[in-house]
Amino acid sequence: MGDRQVQIVLGLFLGTIPYVLVVLRSLDQALGPAGVSHVAVTTASALTVVCLSALFHVYKVARAIAADDIVA
Repeated sequence: MGDRQVQIVLGLFLGTIPYVLVVLRSLDQALGPAGVSHVAVTTASALTVVCLSALFHVYKVARAIAADDIVA
């Protein structure tokens, strides 16, 4: 867990997931398009794309938290 890239990828996922859930919760069918914050939806979409691109680092994250690497 001392690796900076691992910390960044985990922080990105742990920050994006609650943000996207809050944005989705704010969407309301009754308000229509006027009630939707386009900046929030665009930011959530961009963060999702960034998270998907960060999946390339998942192997490194998985290796960093593997038991044999922690013991070593």
